[in-house]
Amino acid sequence: MDKKNILIAILSIVLTFSFYFNYQKFNSENFGSKNVSILTFERKMECQTAGDKIYQRQISDGNEFRYINPEYKYNEKLDTCLYFGGYIGDPGLGNLQKWVIDSLTNEELVSYIEVDGEPFTAYCDSCKETVQDFDIEKERLFKE
Repeated sequence: MDKKNILIAILSIVLTFSFYFNYQKFNSENFGSKNVSILTFERKMECQTAGDKIYQRQISDGNEFRYINPEYKYNEKLDTCLYFGGYIGDPGLGNLQKWVIDSLTNEELVSYIEVDGEPFTAYCDSCKETVQDFDIEKERLFKE
């Protein structure tokens, strides 16, 4: 084989590998993100369903609480579903409870309880001292 044919063969191999790796890079950049978007969308729908079940269970308990409109969120950092809810008891008593739970495990992540207009933190590891502290933590969790 002369030098010209060897050079053409080497150039063909280099071009083939170059095309292959660029194609793989293009594929992962353009279609990989769509797969992530589809997965994220599916997780958000899963969170909506889980949150709806929790809310329906709460309002079907038959108590006389006025429930706070719930919020649902897929938290990518924690890779779980968050549910924010709460209720206002008898307005004359000043009872209030707010919580954020992991709706897949039912773990309470943060909460705030007010009884007779006073914060109640006894026997509650996830309780915040003030409603403002609760709101700050809730917003942090829902923005991740």
